[in-house]
Amino acid sequence: MEANAEALIEFLEESQAHVEYRDRKGERSKVKLSELKGINPKGLLTRYYQFTEHVAESDEFPVAQQRRGGGYLMPMMCAIRDAMLDRDWESAGLAVYHLVNRLNDCYPYFWHIWWKIMVEVTRNHPDATKASFDQMLRKIKIVTAKDIMEILLDQLQHLINEGRLDDAMEALSEDMATKHVNKDERYHLMTIRIAAAEGIIHYAFWKRKLAQMNAHGSAMLAPDKREFEMYALKAVSFFQNVLDTPGPWDICVRYSCEILEEQGEFEQMSQMLNSYIEMNPNHGNAYKFLYYFLKSREPNNKKRLISVLKKVARLNPYDDLVFDLCLLLHEKEQKRIRQKKPPTANRMGPVEYLFDLLDSEITNHREDYWRLLLSFIEEGIYVKPLKAAWKERKSWWPHYVFRPSSVEYGASQATLFMWRGMCSLKLMGKGSLYAWSLLEADVLDPESRDKLESMRKKDIALPEVPLDEDVESP
Repeated sequence: MEANAEALIEFLEESQAHVEYRDRKGERSKVKLSELKGINPKGLLTRYYQFTEHVAESDEFPVAQQRRGGGYLMPMMCAIRDAMLDRDWESAGLAVYHLVNRLNDCYPYFWHIWWKIMVEVTRNHPDATKASFDQMLRKIKIVTAKDIMEILLDQLQHLINEGRLDDAMEALSEDMATKHVNKDERYHLMTIRIAAAEGIIHYAFWKRKLAQMNAHGSAMLAPDKREFEMYALKAVSFFQNVLDTPGPWDICVRYSCEILEEQGEFEQMSQMLNSYIEMNPNHGNAYKFLYYFLKSREPNNKKRLISVLKKVARLNPYDDLVFDLCLLLHEKEQKRIRQKKPPTANRMGPVEYLFDLLDSEITNHREDYWRLLLSFIEEGIYVKPLKAAWKERKSWWPHYVFRPSSVEYGASQATLFMWRGMCSLKLMGKGSLYAWSLLEADVLDPESRDKLESMRKKDIALPEVPLDEDVESP
């Protein structure tokens, strides 16, 4: 509801600032949009009916001119907007009903807005029924024949969300996608999106059959098993047709993987995921899907896992999976040490990735991120990379990441504050104002407070190591 209302408000803001018309005395009048806000929708409906009756009697203000200037539709848009924001579905439903009957006046300018509003209002209206939705749908199809594919897509989405899978199949069987369609540049994409919707419908039928089988805990009868396999086969087939076209078809990948995993078709899963990456080399989720697959099927193939995660980090350095990359790289470094091999001291390793995560206020609230940074500092195997990373940040982290005023925003984050405070002492030494603020504020439990106070007294910061050699990024 909120998304549709916001879209409507944005449309209003982009429209003319006022509505102009002739009043009953024949004089021109203006209604400012700002004056329409907050008016009771039912009262505005009355004004709307009176106004449209007058317009219908006037030869000086034809419908075409009304359309160009916003006309009588603009007050109604404001009324529906206010009704939706107030969750007054009765008033919104009344307005939508009358607007659907007048769609010939507003098409082709506003039909996409009315369609989305109609779906939202019908979904929330207490007296809405399947029949009322279908009635409005038939009316809107009459005046939107050339955009029937978009209507079909929205209709399928509504039916799938409502769990009306049989109705969705019936809508598809009407083959509306081939009626009154102008095969312009959008046509191919629309057919692909319809194929995706059809795949989702078959997946939903397959999922329903699977749930029934698991609930009874017994083998399927032969007819049910054939139907179950047919739904799976058709869903994967539709999804594969979609995935042959570049684009972020994540939902198709996710549902295909679920079906193929249930069938044990892991080789086909691998081929599909690698193909999805080839089609979308700059789409981060494509690599994430492959990573999850490799993690479950080839957990010991660390080299390949790291390679995939580095691509995730390149596209989005703040993704949660970057932390998995830090752990894998750290594990690799620890293995080198156990094998008596010299550490890769002049390479950033996991340090740069971890600092990137901590740079962002969106991701630096994770306790495990700060615990890992503290362990990096204390283990002493990343001294040069740590010094290099801190050198780039010591001018702004104290005012942003280690901002003293941030300790006032919630004692519920006391553990996070403690780990962050320890890291601030390790990086900045006794001069850390963040650590001082934590000790002054009443946000830490006694044990955490003692730990922080003990570390502050030791004043153990990063050792002074000259950066006489460049530290390479991974």
